[in-house]
Amino acid sequence: MSKKNILIKNGRILDPATDFDAITDLAIHKNKIVGIGDEIPTNFGAHEVIDAQGCWVLPGIVDLGAYLREPG
Repeated sequence: MSKKNILIKNGRILDPATDFDAITDLAIHKNKIVGIGDEIPTNFGAHEVIDAQGCWVLPGIVDLGAYLREPG
């Protein structure tokens, strides 16, 4: 489990559960979202910054086309 702070910048953040759709920043601390956009704490010190410009940031995606079976 990662304990570092991660800042994802300039990504299109989509959350169907809350109907959120915006190009903004996302702050993660100890694998939990701690802020989105203007709600990111001012004292948030990022250990890693990811530039997500042109990318979508989504909740967990499941590949519904995956095949689960024994090899052979």
